[in-house]
Amino acid sequence: MFKYRGTLAYDGRNLSGWQRQANTDNTIQEWMERAIARISREKVHVIGAGRTDAGVHAEEQVFHFSLREEIDARKLRGAINGNIPREIAVLSLERTDKNFHALRDARQKWYRYRILNRPVRCPLRAGFVLFCPYPLDLESMQKGAQFLKGEHDFASFCASRSGAKTTVRNLKTLDFFRQDDEIHIDFMAEGFLYKMVRNITGTLLEVGRGKLPPESAEKILQGRDRRFAGPTAPGYGLILLKIDY
Repeated sequence: MFKYRGTLAYDGRNLSGWQRQANTDNTIQEWMERAIARISREKVHVIGAGRTDAGVHAEEQVFHFSLREEIDARKLRGAINGNIPREIAVLSLERTDKNFHALRDARQKWYRYRILNRPVRCPLRAGFVLFCPYPLDLESMQKGAQFLKGEHDFASFCASRSGAKTTVRNLKTLDFFRQDDEIHIDFMAEGFLYKMVRNITGTLLEVGRGKLPPESAEKILQGRDRRFAGPTAPGYGLILLKIDY
């Protein structure tokens, strides 16, 4: 068997997320598997480092797959790109060690949530940022975020269909910065729960709008119940930035 490792970028607006699903064939995983099978005439299973939700974008998603017959990686990359939607692009592809695993070997994952914070929406950024016309108290959001950094039980920020063996995660980075009229929230951890980033973002937005005090983040965390946290922020404001190995 010949194993390949690659990186992908995708615009998730019209896609149904990374993972193959029974009710749709419009997932990144399925598009990739169909394209590689068409080229190689082999049935393949493509493994990604992060199972991004519907609408979520990726700047550098990592994946791997194996083939029985070797194909030149450069030619294979070009052929795959010719057989997948324009919303998806294989940025790099190379032969890799047979023991490499895109998901299990990932050391940490970086996500960014983008919020357009101004009175008027921007049509050119629609589908890539969450438009929030209300004033946001960034200092209060940062104070609330301090309670969430580190290793905790994030059950309150986990969607009900998670299926995770444990809801304990170590959130190593939860940082804010303003870039012109956008607020960016950066997250980094070894792994995340289902919709964890979006649920934390939704809760901190409630803090920023003054609907919740910063200290409520600690109480929500300790409650270990999804009903205590704020709403789930939309997927289109979220982007998978990179995976560290």
